[in-house]
Amino acid sequence: MANTRPRYAPFWSRVLAQNLDLLVLLAPAYLLSTFINHDIIFYLLMLCLYLAYHTIAEISSWRGSLGKKLMRMEVTSVGGEAYMPQKAFVRNISKILSLILCSAGFLMAAFNRRHQTLHDKISGSVVIIPLQ
Repeated sequence: MANTRPRYAPFWSRVLAQNLDLLVLLAPAYLLSTFINHDIIFYLLMLCLYLAYHTIAEISSWRGSLGKKLMRMEVTSVGGEAYMPQKAFVRNISKILSLILCSAGFLMAAFNRRHQTLHDKISGSVVIIPLQ
């Protein structure tokens, strides 16, 4: 009998996917930095770009960012219900909390069965490696 349970994406795969996404965002960050002279405006624009990139990618047919796609991972709801735009936005805005807590919210993924981060738990989502 085939295994139908999801395989949760491991911590280090998620770290690699996040770093790949940061590389994707370097080009627009550099471009913005050449035109924006005020740090606070630059950081707010980068936050908006980051949130838009991840939120749109998660609700797209890819079900995740380019980094997650390259690592063959998808973001989905814990219960398997439809992954709504509001949930994707909450998940990504909650990453700020994960970061503010000295990245402890991200490190949570290394210490629980579903490899969920704080922002995954807040939004009711998981990152999986879909069955092939």
